[in-house]
Amino acid sequence: MRAVIVRVAHHPQQAMCGVWSVEGADGARFPLCVTLENPWRPGGNDSCVPAGRYHTTRWKSPTKGPVFRLHAVPGRSDILVHVGNTEQNSLGCILPGERFGKLYGLVAVKESLPAMTALLAAMPDEFELEIVDAWGGSTRDFKLAA
Repeated sequence: MRAVIVRVAHHPQQAMCGVWSVEGADGARFPLCVTLENPWRPGGNDSCVPAGRYHTTRWKSPTKGPVFRLHAVPGRSDILVHVGNTEQNSLGCILPGERFGKLYGLVAVKESLPAMTALLAAMPDEFELEIVDAWGGSTRDFKLAA
C-alpha cells in the first residue's frame, strides 16, 4: 500500500497543510485525513518534511504512543506522524486531523486523535509515504506570489 500527502496550502509563518490519501491498486486515491506540518524553514530541523518518498513504519513512541516513523529524511531523524493540533505541537513531524481550523489564532488540524486512530487502523505496519507539493517543484523552491 502507498500513501500520498498532497500539500495544498502554505501559511509561511504557521503551517503547511495537506491531504493524506491511500492509493488503490487501480491508482485511484482515497482521502483519509488532512495533515499539518511546520512551514518550510530553510536549513531548519523543525521545518516541514521535504517533498519525496519515505519508507514508513509503525512504531511505539515512549512519549507519544503508537505513531508512524519516516525513515531516511534528509538531514533529519525521528520524524513521526503523531497526534497534535498546531505547529507548536511539532518539531518537524506530521500531524493528522479530520479537518482544518484555527486554535488560539493559529492554523490547526482538529480531531487529531480520531484521525490518528483511523490512520493506525487503515495503514499496514510498513508502507511508502510520498509527499508532494500541489504547486509542483520542490518545497525548497516554494515562494509566495507578491
